[in-house]
Amino acid sequence: MTAGLVPEPEDERPDPTPWRTAATPGLSGAGRGGRKADPASPWNVPGLSYLVQDRIEASGLPPASAGPPPLNVLSVLSLVFTVPVPPAGLILGVIALLQIRRSGERGFTMAVIGVALGSVLTVLALAVLVLIVWALTSFPGPG
Repeated sequence: MTAGLVPEPEDERPDPTPWRTAATPGLSGAGRGGRKADPASPWNVPGLSYLVQDRIEASGLPPASAGPPPLNVLSVLSLVFTVPVPPAGLILGVIALLQIRRSGERGFTMAVIGVALGSVLTVLALAVLVLIVWALTSFPGPG
């Protein structure tokens, strides 16, 4: 067999991280998997990771892996229900605004539009209803 086809024994394989050696601060031991924290290292401070985490949380910045906040469903529903049922769109929009303020979700603009359109369309619907009732009661029919 040729030498290239035979796998190397575990002990003879080259170190995949040559930049990490026993001279690296905080590491001791040699070879693969034999590295342990050096108690004399200045980086080996109990609770250091918690201090760093506290600083990150205190900065007020979101974690690096966090995506955008979720979209408030009621803000979308307020827009959907505003045209066919204006009072429902108005109520859903108000509830969505309260939830968004409390939770920080997205959808503030949609909720405001739902409240505004719901209010205007509710007033218009009530005005049309009052006019219809007035017209039916003011002008008696034949007979």
